[in-house]
Amino acid sequence: MSNHPFRTKRESHRTETAKEAMGGVDMCAICGDLGAVVLGMCKKHQKESQETKHWLRMLSSYHPNKIKELREYWQEAQEFSMIFHKIVNTMKIKNSLKIK
Repeated sequence: MSNHPFRTKRESHRTETAKEAMGGVDMCAICGDLGAVVLGMCKKHQKESQETKHWLRMLSSYHPNKIKELREYWQEAQEFSMIFHKIVNTMKIKNSLKIK
């Protein structure tokens, strides 16, 4: 049984049992790599939604007759931004990753 510093004995036993069931493949290592990929994607999409909001603000100044429609798009981009922000923060906390 592995002595992982952040796992209880019960969690370590579950990890070892899962490892045996998968034919010796350590799922934690696979999930760690996948988590880094998902984290990178979420950070990228969060930045893109911020950029979209910026361009929507710019468009609203040049097209005042379309403000209502642009505001709806801005609100949708804001929701996406908040979703990706929450995912990134949750993953940072759960994985104790230091992200720049």
